[in-house]
Amino acid sequence: SGGNTTAGLDGFTIAGGLANQPGTFNKQNGAGILNNGAILTLQNLLITHNEAPGSPGNGQPGNGGGLYNINSSSVISNVVISHNQSSRYGGGIYNEGSDLILIAVTFSNNTAVWDGGGLYNQDGSPVLQNVLFSQNQGRSGAGMFTLNGDASLTNVTFQGNNASSRGGGLTNALGSDSLLLNVLFTGNEADFFGGAMFNDGSNPTLTQVTISGNWATTCTTPSFCGGGLFNLNSSPQIRNSLIANNRERSNTGTATANL
Repeated sequence: SGGNTTAGLDGFTIAGGLANQPGTFNKQNGAGILNNGAILTLQNLLITHNEAPGSPGNGQPGNGGGLYNINSSSVISNVVISHNQSSRYGGGIYNEGSDLILIAVTFSNNTAVWDGGGLYNQDGSPVLQNVLFSQNQGRSGAGMFTLNGDASLTNVTFQGNNASSRGGGLTNALGSDSLLLNVLFTGNEADFFGGAMFNDGSNPTLTQVTISGNWATTCTTPSFCGGGLFNLNSSPQIRNSLIANNRERSNTGTATANL
């Protein structure tokens, strides 16, 4: 904690953290690691099986099962973030108002009851290079959810993530004009909208992006759910990309191909 504080970890396992106490925000958030306003460097770590359920009896949900960043700066490389949970946002990482660089990071089997099963980003512009989101779960943006933040994703894979509402792989919300270069979405599912990606009031740019084999599984309005991509009040730019073999299922049980 603190603007002049620097900290680093190299070669550790962070496991079994539990953030479930009533009181100030640092008692419900960041079960594995909590970074409040510091400069943090993490490399060669395993962050696993940490849980931020919060203190529901006091109306205080938990965020950032693995890592909670607020008003800080973090560089994370060669790190595996797996099997972490939160009762609200960011099962793996919660990032708010912070500079975040992720290089060669894997998010797998993380769960958020609300948004951002793997990574939740708000009011920040994270940079992701060579990152994998696999088998994460959440309400929206099961792999990654970004709100009012222009994320930059290069060589990123979203595979097998599952959203109970929308954006199985990625959700860009409310002014998140993210840049995606050489990104793959495959095998992701959303119950309703955007099996791979859901854009809400955002204008991302997709270059050399593949969106294939994703599914909107419980679509109740045939041809309007976007097995691959769903845009709401959004105008993405898509260049040199492939969108194919995605599907949605209507309430009649028929499968249809759609963006």
